[in-house]
Amino acid sequence: MQSDLFRLFDLYTLLRGYILHVNISLFIISLLPAHRETDAYIVAQCLLTEGEIRVLLPLLDFPSCCPQEVLKTSYDCTYEFLLQSLPLSKVNPAWDTLVQTQRECLHLAQAQKAMRTEMRGVYNALSGLRQKLSPLGLAIRVHRDGYCLVSLMERS
Repeated sequence: MQSDLFRLFDLYTLLRGYILHVNISLFIISLLPAHRETDAYIVAQCLLTEGEIRVLLPLLDFPSCCPQEVLKTSYDCTYEFLLQSLPLSKVNPAWDTLVQTQRECLHLAQAQKAMRTEMRGVYNALSGLRQKLSPLGLAIRVHRDGYCLVSLMERS
């Protein structure tokens, strides 16, 4: 029996007083109170697709601005390699090489006016993820050459 792989993300800058529990094995995200008492509960929860979890993880690792090439790398690399590379914000030569390759591909696609085609899978995953993050009080916004997580509202 394989145990679930999960990560906790402090949402202090987005939703003060909450953390996001990401079950990477089952693609389930749960919004939890940051201060766990004995009667801690799940505030909101949703099930993601593999594509959605692949773009959510870099957004959580780079919440203020996740570059498009990082999202594309996360979406395109093997799932096993992605899991080995977590957290994505740390220096990892193999990961950095893949990101640089994607950066070059995206620059070429942009020059050929084929960016939409190149990013189609990522855009589709972001679209589905936006709908699923909304009940958790989170949204995804375009930010320069990337995307960022933002709070939809302050939860009481």
